[in-house]
Formats: sequence, C-alpha cells, structure tokens
Amino acid sequence: MTDRIDIKALRQALNLTHAQLAVRVGGVHRTTVLRWENGKSTPQGPARKVLLDLQAEAEARRSKEEAA
Repeated sequence: MTDRIDIKALRQALNLTHAQLAVRVGGVHRTTVLRWENGKSTPQGPARKVLLDLQAEAEARRSKEEAA
C-alpha cells in the first residue's frame, strides 16, 4: 500500500457514490470528495487515515477476487 490515494478509483472500487464515501470518511460533505477527486484539495488528518484504511480494504478485496 502506498501513501498516494486515487480517490475516484477507490470510490469506484468500493461501488460508492460521492455522498456514500463522504459518510464513510466521517461525514465530510460530498463536494469535499469531489474536490479530492479533482485535485483541488487533498484529504488530511483523520479523513486521510480512513481513506488509507478503505484503500487497504479495496486492495484486499481485489486480491481475494483475483485468487478465486
């Protein structure tokens, strides 16, 4: 796992809408997720930690699917 997070790819891998990801991250506004995806801002602090955890979850899910 790297420290770089492709927010759009992560959201799509988890099959979440912008609003759903916003809730999973801790209640940020959906436009915040859009700004992250568009590179206008970057997730910081607890939101970044949650996104890194979600990224690890998505990678584990992908690995499990590839092994099946």
